[in-house]
Amino acid sequence: VAISARACDYAVLKDLNEKINRAYTGVATAFGAQIKIEERQLYIPENDSANPEFMQVAYDVGCEMLGEEHVRMSLHISDKNNGATDMGNVGAVVPCIHPYVRGGTYGGIHSPRFVVQNPEYAVYNPAAIQVGIAVKLLGNNAEKAREIISKYKPIYSTFAEYCEEM
Repeated sequence: VAISARACDYAVLKDLNEKINRAYTGVATAFGAQIKIEERQLYIPENDSANPEFMQVAYDVGCEMLGEEHVRMSLHISDKNNGATDMGNVGAVVPCIHPYVRGGTYGGIHSPRFVVQNPEYAVYNPAAIQVGIAVKLLGNNAEKAREIISKYKPIYSTFAEYCEEM
């Protein structure tokens, strides 16, 4: 049996995983069976709220380029959608964010109906914002990037520790 769980928070995900394992073990024991559980971590939940300064840089660049009326930023857990990507795994070791630039597309993301209707909004603006973020972070001898890195508290302190756990 393969099972996959998602959660908005890594600690909640680990707790949920333990509960699922106990449930499977309990059922197997009740039926007198043996069970072998092989765990494989897939995606760690994204944690943009751990990077408020980084998100602020992205917000400021978005406002400068698109106008404040077109930019929304939220770090509230209630706004999360339990989405998980490899960006959550990257953020477990180094500061990163996964901002979303909406507009210019139709249909559900990752669906066969997904269509780019306006390349300016869907492709060019997000690319320009990424370049703008890089300029803000690396300008002034990378002062802002260094500040963000110094304040960041990752789940794993080294890439080796992350690899050990995964």
